[in-house]
Amino acid sequence: MTMKKYFLTFGLSLFLGLFITSGIFAQDGPTWVWDSPWWNLEDQRISTNTMIRAQDRVVAETVRPFMQSPLNRFDLGYAANVGAGLEMYRNNHDTRAGEFRFVYGVGDFGDVRFIHADGLGGFHLKMLLNKEGDLFVDGKITATELEVKLDVWPDFVFADDYELMSLYEVENYIQQNRHLPNVPSEAEVLQNGVNVGEMTSILLQKVEELTLHIIELNKRIEELEK
Repeated sequence: MTMKKYFLTFGLSLFLGLFITSGIFAQDGPTWVWDSPWWNLEDQRISTNTMIRAQDRVVAETVRPFMQSPLNRFDLGYAANVGAGLEMYRNNHDTRAGEFRFVYGVGDFGDVRFIHADGLGGFHLKMLLNKEGDLFVDGKITATELEVKLDVWPDFVFADDYELMSLYEVENYIQQNRHLPNVPSEAEVLQNGVNVGEMTSILLQKVEELTLHIIELNKRIEELEK
C-alpha cells in the first residue's frame, strides 16, 4: 500500500511538472502567477528553484530585474558595452533616480527608430535618432521653447573694420542673383532645407546691415536739411 502511494505521488508530481513546464515555454501559455522570488542576488541570474512572474511570453537575450544594492535598477536587453538595452532606475538610485535610458554600446552601429505600421503591411519611418546624435522627424515638431547653440553671432557687422556693401552693390547683386548676398537661394532651400540656427544668424546680419544703411541715410538727410 505504501509503495502504491509512493508511485501515485511520483506520477502526479511528474505530471504536474510536465504541465507547468509546457505552460512556461508555450507561446500561448497561461499567465504566470507564482509569488516566490525568482532573482538570485548571489550569482546575478534567474534562480533555478524559483519562478518568474509574467503576463505573456517573454523573449529576450538578457533580463536583469532590479539589481545592485539597494535594489534600484532594472535592465532589459544586452549589456550596454555589447549591444542595446533598456535601463530603468528607481527613485532610490544615488545619481539616476527616475531615469529611463536606452543604451546601445560600442561600435559603428545603432539607430533608434520609431516606425508606424499602417495596418496594410506598410511600415513608415517617422523618427530616427542615429549614433551621431542627429534627429530626423517625418512630421511637425511642437515645443514651447527651442534653444539653438551657435559658434558665431553677427555682431561683427558693427566692428570698425567691417566692409559694408553699398546699396548700389546690393542692388547689382540682387539684379544678378535674385536674392540677398549670403542668403541661400530658393533652389538651395528647396533642395537642402534650412538650418534654423544658421538662418537666424544670417537674417540678423541683414537687419544689422540695414540698420547701418538707415543710420547713414539719416545723416545725409540731416545734412541736406541744414
